[in-house]
Parts: sequence; C-alpha cells; structure tokens
Amino acid sequence: MTGRARRFLPGLASVTFRALSPDAILSLCQVTGLAAIEWGGDLHVPHGDEAAARRVARMSGDAGVRIVSYGSYYRLGCPDSVAGGFPPVLASALALGAPAIRVWAGRRMPDGREDPALPVAADDFLRVCEAAAAHGVAISTEWHRGTLNDGPEAHRALFGRLPTGLGRSHWQPDPGLSREANAAILSGIGARLLHLHVFHWAPDGRRLFLREGRPDWARYLAAASGTGTGPGPDPLAADAGLAHANVADPWSAALLEFVPGDDPAVLAGEAETLRAFAEIGDSRPEAPPAP
Repeated sequence: MTGRARRFLPGLASVTFRALSPDAILSLCQVTGLAAIEWGGDLHVPHGDEAAARRVARMSGDAGVRIVSYGSYYRLGCPDSVAGGFPPVLASALALGAPAIRVWAGRRMPDGREDPALPVAADDFLRVCEAAAAHGVAISTEWHRGTLNDGPEAHRALFGRLPTGLGRSHWQPDPGLSREANAAILSGIGARLLHLHVFHWAPDGRRLFLREGRPDWARYLAAASGTGTGPGPDPLAADAGLAHANVADPWSAALLEFVPGDDPAVLAGEAETLRAFAEIGDSRPEAPPAP
C-alpha cells in the first residue's frame, strides 16, 4: 500500500431514475456535477444489447461522465437470473467500456436457506471473475441484505475461494444497523472495496435526504477512505497479474442512489451534499475513449 487515502468520484447509479432516458440522466449528471456513473443492466443498458451499450458509451464520453461500472442483475450460482447467463452480461460491459461489472451474490431465503448454496455461488464467482479478467474487467458483488454478501462472515466465506486480487465488493449501509456497526463492516471489506452506493434511509425504510445523514456518511467515508490507495496501482490487482489499466488502476466512486421520491429535482441538493465531503474527489477525470 502506498499510504495514500482513497478518494471517491461523485457519481450516480442510473437505476435511481429508471423512468428517464440515458440522455436525460447524463444531462442531470452534467448540471449537478456528478462525474461518474454506473449504468443499470435492466433498462438503460439491457443485458446482451451491445448496440445500446455502444450508444450509451458514446453518449457518456460526449457528456464527460466516466463509466465506472455496469450494474448487472446476474446472480452468482443462478445462471438463469439473466437470459443466456453471464456471456451477454460480459458482452454488454465490454461494449459499454465498463471497467467493472456488479453482480448479486445469490439469495438468502427468509428461512435462512441459501439459494444457491454458498459453495455453488463461490465457484461461480471464481468462474465469472476469471472470464471477466481475461478482458480486463473486474467483478464486484453487491453488498445487500438478503444475499450471500450481507455480513462479515458471509463476505469472508464468499471471497475465501478466490485468489488474491480477484473479486471486489460494492458497499451500501444497512439501515437496520447502527452507524458504528455499518462503519466497522465497511472497514472490514478492506482493499476489496470498489464503489459505494450512497443513500440515507430511516430504519423503517423511509428515504431521507442525504443532508440528514451527514454524521453517518462522514463516518462511512472516513472508514472507506482508509480501505485502499485511491486512483493508482492497486496491490490486489497487481498480485493477480491483471494488466488491464481499468483493473490495475480503478477509480472508486460514491454513487448516489434511491433519492427521496425518485425525484430528479432533488438530485442537485443530494449531489451538493455528497461533494461537500472531503473524501469525495472534486476533479473530473478525462473520460476514456468510446469503444
């Protein structure tokens, strides 16, 4: 580790505004100063639609908004979760020029059963990581309740079968946990952390404005800033021999998601709050060329 604190590009998860077109979302990013985006694989860049992915890649480059992730709905160990399995997901990510693909870690059933069993999900995790790494793309699991990546023990078990350097994790807070518990979990992810999904919810699921969660997010970003080196050579990626620049030199992003009322009109205020945190980068990197 170089000792440099990780900083995060301010960005947006496109699924925040599923009702809007990609060009409308990019316009919002421009006017609110959001420099990064995770494009969703359900509507904006559908799995397997490479033409749509190339079109959105060109639009993003023209808008100066960096694509940092392809938000897929592929579930590890559940190949039927996406028509055609993982290959169309990877094809779309490559056409989009995304340096990382977000996947879901199976399901945890209400009665505690795992769907699929953890070893099956972990084996698939390794398989898709290796397939993506051959093209210089990282795989990052969604940190989410009701999945096999929903707590420290589950996280360690899921990643335990991967060689050092393969596999990343997104992170988002669990509204049912305390600030201290969430921060401890985030710190425990360590250098495997890739991107943050940023929102503020009440314990009962009500969506609140990010400014109401300033103490929480100040703590979370402080924890996250110490988990890696920020833009620059990544020891985990280097150990794995992943030579592609997008993997060895990832840009982490803090991606706004779940704004109150799904209202585009509140995005400017949410973005302003996000950018006010010291750990959020204030420069917009040059967008990579469209594929």
